Amino acid sequence: MLLRAQFDKRSTSLGSDLDYSKLLIDWQRYFSVSVNSTFQVSATAGYSHGPVPFYDLFYVGGYSFSERASRPFLGLERDELPARQIGVFSASYRRQILNKPLGFVKRGFLTGTYNGVLSSTRQASPYDFDLLHGMGVGLALDTMVGPMRAAGGWSEAGRLHFYISIGPSF
Repeated sequence: MLLRAQFDKRSTSLGSDLDYSKLLIDWQRYFSVSVNSTFQVSATAGYSHGPVPFYDLFYVGGYSFSERASRPFLGLERDELPARQIGVFSASYRRQILNKPLGFVKRGFLTGTYNGVLSSTRQASPYDFDLLHGMGVGLALDTMVGPMRAAGGWSEAGRLHFYISIGPSF
């Protein structure tokens, strides 16, 4: 289980040009279904108070695994959804389909993901949250040159996006 919390405070009394605060909480839990199968559940909650500049908003969308990137959401483009308040939840299933430790492709996994997001762009209450759903399937390979991922994601209104990632996230 992973639980991570981050609080940021910018204050004019501390020398900043702006006065706002942000709280972000991430939670992940993995369950082994069998020797080759894993189920993952995750949730993220973000809250901001004050006039947050655009570059410090919460961003959702895409298929990035970097901690510095936006929150992953299959079915949206990278950084497509900026928000002041967010709640992101997802459930994923991963099945190992290949295991050849000495081959070029050492391991291979099929993945399936459902994700949803509650988001608001309002600075003050009432926040008027919007709900958006997405899902996707993918293939993840652990190769001798690093990880390779390919996925397809669908979101509401029939939107379809394809993602390719080569190399480790940073």
